[in-house]
Amino acid sequence: MLWQDNKGLHQLPLSFRFALTAFLCVCGMGYLLGVANVWFSYVPVDQKPGLSVDDIRLSFHGDPSGSKMEKALYGSMKQYMSSDADTEAIITWIKAGGKESAFDSIQPIISGSCDMCHSAEVATAGIITSTYKDIAPLLETDTGKSISRLVGLSHTHVNALLPLMFCLSIVFSFTRYSNRLKGVIMVFSFASFVLDVGSWWLAKVWGQAAILVIFGGASLGIAYVFLLLLPLYEIWFVKVPDAANPLRRVSDQTP
Repeated sequence: MLWQDNKGLHQLPLSFRFALTAFLCVCGMGYLLGVANVWFSYVPVDQKPGLSVDDIRLSFHGDPSGSKMEKALYGSMKQYMSSDADTEAIITWIKAGGKESAFDSIQPIISGSCDMCHSAEVATAGIITSTYKDIAPLLETDTGKSISRLVGLSHTHVNALLPLMFCLSIVFSFTRYSNRLKGVIMVFSFASFVLDVGSWWLAKVWGQAAILVIFGGASLGIAYVFLLLLPLYEIWFVKVPDAANPLRRVSDQTP
């Protein structure tokens, strides 16, 4: 058995190597989809090209100079508006005080562009735009992601990513790389995971910590590269004895 006589992943039966390769490739695809989701979710926030620290700061810490609805209309929700004129009509209403007496003038716009996802029945992300009472909380000063939203994101992230990282670490532990290298990469991977999630909460409290969100995400990406590519390399390309392997296993035995 592999765990009793570890000769490396290349020594596994061909069918099992194909299965492991498929698993690692699907994990890689999942990570790339996650990166794409981050890109499309946060890039529009500051209305400038590319993902920046400002995108992250505005998303997690908020912008005291504007409302939550303004940020959404200028950012991630802009693509769902029927036209720029409709967007500006709502923004003008908000800047005029967002009074209930003038709500009837922009309600048809909101119904046509927002209610498909934010009706009382659907309530995507817990947001409803059917009535003025529903929209009133969105007219408040933008304070970034709410605590309940952060709890939900953290819960989903931990429950989905932590078991996957554990499985990848198990696969990596059966490679023939040095124990020192494996230990460093595994510690780095789980530390990156903690930094990735923890930085969201820090950025919520302190806007300047938004740089840590980017750093945490980049660190997690590097960890994934190691956990995915090093096993794949050994599965298909390591055909030489350990002594000829530049990353050969270091014996734990002392003279």
